[in-house]
Amino acid sequence: MINKISFEVETITPMFLSGADQKEVELRAQSIRGQLRYWYRALLGGSGVTDIGELKKMESDLWGKEEKGSKIAIILKDSECEKKDINTLRLGGGNLGMTYMLFSAKMNKRPYIQVGKSFKVELSTLDKKRSDEILTLSSIAFWAMAMFGGLGTRSRRCSGSIIIKNALGDAIPEELLPATIESCSDLKENIEKGLKKVKTVVTSICPSNTKSSSAGLPPFHILTSNATSIWLTSETWDTWEKAIGTIGTRYSEARKRIPLSNRRILGLPLILQRIL
Repeated sequence: MINKISFEVETITPMFLSGADQKEVELRAQSIRGQLRYWYRALLGGSGVTDIGELKKMESDLWGKEEKGSKIAIILKDSECEKKDINTLRLGGGNLGMTYMLFSAKMNKRPYIQVGKSFKVELSTLDKKRSDEILTLSSIAFWAMAMFGGLGTRSRRCSGSIIIKNALGDAIPEELLPATIESCSDLKENIEKGLKKVKTVVTSICPSNTKSSSAGLPPFHILTSNATSIWLTSETWDTWEKAIGTIGTRYSEARKRIPLSNRRILGLPLILQRIL
């Protein structure tokens, strides 16, 4: 018997996701798997797993490695998507904020997956003994990816964002199920409950591993209430274009106030990376 959980998601910003041919668009299970591994690693670190050896062992136990397959199969449904031309975003001109955020997609003339595209992601396992544990751990990674990350090029610059519209499966913690968000305080409470539940899940399933072997923060990205700053705003926009435009403008202005030598952490154009 195959045990599974499923998520119905929707794109809320343009998604620049392709396979080998970057002139096409494609929803890819491999891309989702890569992001789930990243966020799973960040959640483990935030829950106390800071030893690199333990981290790699726990990560590969769930998601696999070269000599060992993954315990999780990922299947996409309703994944056919319309290719949208980058020119339809009307980047440039008076749209400087969004152009700043998506400049490389514009420069490379990348097509994108339209906003409002709904599709389903099914995570399943054949491991009968640990099915609930495996699916619960994969669900916390999926929640983090949807809440804080994205898919495809420029996902750290507002593109490729998704929202979970529906989630099915007994292994998904109640705190991570889609909730009605009507205010900034609702969102804050939802995130806090989610992060608290994530830590509880990790420590209850892997209690012997959730102790740091060294002082200080680990040398990899982590997501934790103790060392991560999450900034929320009560400001609202009636379109995603206005939201990205505003964020892009403010982000650009903030970067300019940082000395060039310290700006590496936010990323630099390739030409500057070669010089510095």
